Amino acid sequence: MERNQQAKSISAQRPTELKYRYQGNVIAKVYLTHQQANDQHLLISKANRAENRDDASGSEAKFQAAILSYQPDPGGPTYTIRVGIRLIPLDKENSSKREDQIQELTRQQELQGSIDSPHVNKVIFNQPFDAKTTKTENRKAYTLYELAPYGDALTHLENLIADDPENIPRLIKQMVLGLNDTHKMNIVHRDVKLENFVLFEDGYGKWTDFGFAEQGELFSGIYGTKGLMAPEMSLDPIYTQKVDVWSIGILAYEIMTGDQEPNPEVHIGQAFYEKITAECKRPGNQPWGDFVMKCLCPMVDQRPTMAELLEHPWMKSVGDVRLNMASAIDMCERKDEIGDQ
Repeated sequence: MERNQQAKSISAQRPTELKYRYQGNVIAKVYLTHQQANDQHLLISKANRAENRDDASGSEAKFQAAILSYQPDPGGPTYTIRVGIRLIPLDKENSSKREDQIQELTRQQELQGSIDSPHVNKVIFNQPFDAKTTKTENRKAYTLYELAPYGDALTHLENLIADDPENIPRLIKQMVLGLNDTHKMNIVHRDVKLENFVLFEDGYGKWTDFGFAEQGELFSGIYGTKGLMAPEMSLDPIYTQKVDVWSIGILAYEIMTGDQEPNPEVHIGQAFYEKITAECKRPGNQPWGDFVMKCLCPMVDQRPTMAELLEHPWMKSVGDVRLNMASAIDMCERKDEIGDQ
């Protein structure tokens, strides 16, 4: 693997280009201004394979892991941080659409960056490119995040449950904690799912992908993942942050029972709701069953807030929220060994 090993100083007068390479091909160019980098010397020294997948931006995003090195003082010690890089292609032909994309991506990252929570993935910096800083065929928007080395919760769900059944309430509580901090900023996520909750080696998880997020008190529009969306999204002209609470309830039910019924509609149908209700009320399914039913209360004004969910007995029973991630870590380490061969 060829690596760019030359650190470049950041100039106050012009952007500095940092390149990282994979198998000899330049696959990303990150431009940092003097203000963004705080006059640090930076180097992205290692990158892994890019992973392509659709995300809430509506475009196919490329996700990359890299190491960012920085030297606050010339001649002083060099520090490194692992980062995740999200690359979104911008419209190559239509400058108006490109500007709209840049504004929307900037809005998303500013929302996510405004949330101070141990359970929300931190934005290190966001740099949308325009025609002045990159060639037409390479126009992309780049965002650097904290790197979640073990991927998302869905990937490791079976291992988490096998390692320790108590991982289930720990995982749900971490999700609720992160969304509670998000809601405190009057931000609704609107795409609450396991794929958007990423895991770290210390046993903590964090929300990411705020592509459908919005700030305010009342919201409109249908956003999210089919089967996880609250019914008021399609039935009412406006709704509140409590759509995220509904999604947590569906996730908790699916994780506890393993019952994931395919659903072509925006929200679950009446038959599946009745099935959930019957399962949650079975003897022995408390207190998680009561937690789920409170989340899925169809009367929005009676549905609890995230803060109220944290007072539920199921959540109160969880002390240390850190996940036992032995199998998840082992699986990732084996993948890394295979990739290095």
